[in-house]
Amino acid sequence: IATDWICDGTAQRMVRERRAEAAAREAMVEAALPDARSPGGAVSYHAWLRLPDGWRAEEFVAEARRRGVAVTPPTAFAVTRQAAPDAVRICYGAAAGREELTRGLAILGGLLGENPGLATSVV
Repeated sequence: IATDWICDGTAQRMVRERRAEAAAREAMVEAALPDARSPGGAVSYHAWLRLPDGWRAEEFVAEARRRGVAVTPPTAFAVTRQAAPDAVRICYGAAAGREELTRGLAILGGLLGENPGLATSVV
């Protein structure tokens, strides 16, 4: 199958489609969350979002999860014991589609605008 796809152009078409989808999703993230940064140079399916003052990454991750959005803390990628930045990794390739991504980005954007102490308080 792989040989046939390479020979008949299917593999190349699939690569173009995936890159176009990644670029479209990246643009959606940049529009919704201006402080999010994708790795430079290449189109990707993830970005790092620096958190505003007051938010700690672990608190933000927990509150986002409570609201149905999964983001990853920087400690998951740490290779040393240095303090991790107050940022989270957004994997926008995981969204089932653009509509789901739009909902998730809106939730994250709303959460960024909240007071961290209020958002994570338990009543």
